[in-house]
Amino acid sequence: EDAFKIPTDAMGNVRPYMDTYSLEEYEGPMAIPVDESVLQEDLNNYSSLKGRLLRDAAIAGFIGTIIADLIKGFDDALVYFFGAIAGVGYLFFLGIKTDTLGSVDAKMGTNVSNLRF
Repeated sequence: EDAFKIPTDAMGNVRPYMDTYSLEEYEGPMAIPVDESVLQEDLNNYSSLKGRLLRDAAIAGFIGTIIADLIKGFDDALVYFFGAIAGVGYLFFLGIKTDTLGSVDAKMGTNVSNLRF
């Protein structure tokens, strides 16, 4: 029943549970051994997944453009087509951004991925 009580001082102000972090006997995060073959396989799977995502988005845009042309006419199909191209471009630049997060060459990814906005 005390699980939702917020600690307060005499004036009713919220106070932290602890005044400072308890760093006694803290040795930092543990290093976990990484299996390079598993890492390489996961990178290959990730690259394949990105390619499929871009391909599927382009195919869906193409099919949507054909359907829009048949139902609404060329003008609406053209607008749909450019929207689909913009969506594929957004996914591409988002992939560049996420691939360069936390890496040494992140500046390149940041500059290029800003094109998606």
